[in-house]
Amino acid sequence: GLQQEVDDCRCVLVPSHVTQEIERLVPLVAFRIEDRHGSVLASVGVIKKGELFVECKLPGGKLNFAETKEEAFERKRRLLLGPLEPFLRFTHSDLEVFCASSRRFSLRTKYHRYMMYGAYSGSATGMVGVRSLTKAIRVSGLSTSDWAFSGVGVSSPAASESAGNPREKVFAIQTGGECASTHLLAWLPQATFDSWAQSDKAVKKWLQGYDCNIENQEIAF
Repeated sequence: GLQQEVDDCRCVLVPSHVTQEIERLVPLVAFRIEDRHGSVLASVGVIKKGELFVECKLPGGKLNFAETKEEAFERKRRLLLGPLEPFLRFTHSDLEVFCASSRRFSLRTKYHRYMMYGAYSGSATGMVGVRSLTKAIRVSGLSTSDWAFSGVGVSSPAASESAGNPREKVFAIQTGGECASTHLLAWLPQATFDSWAQSDKAVKKWLQGYDCNIENQEIAF
């Protein structure tokens, strides 16, 4: 929760200079990667302990305590983009500061987002992170407890090679360690990314019915 985030020094709570209400400050790193057709690499969900949390945002995340942005970029690059690295070329980075209401905490939040820009030059040959899961898993925010996420039934990292079949636009990258999870990524047209980033309803509808294969992982129900 929020207290844990503060205790871990992953955010700071300060009074707003404008309203004097409490404001949350969060430093982030994010990757904006486009393929040769102009589609954007998006994070569309995370599976943790058998539960799918739907989202639509650029891959990345918060900085850890005492971590520099360079260290955070390196950590997230290895964690989220490892299988794609042979086909990635990063060009430059910049800083974007913006405010938004946190849906999780219902709190005004000022984000300091360090953005790394890059291009993906791979083809649709080969599979990335294909996993297998036969049971339905819960979906955060949905009323039903057995919404079938049939997930990553396969995909190659270059969805644009298989235009017209959205199932081939989703692929999974599994991370280990104490915080083991499976990250779902997809190549989305810019307009779709912009629309879905405003609401996760369309993402949930799009993912519905997928088969997710997760090897060697126990799924809790």
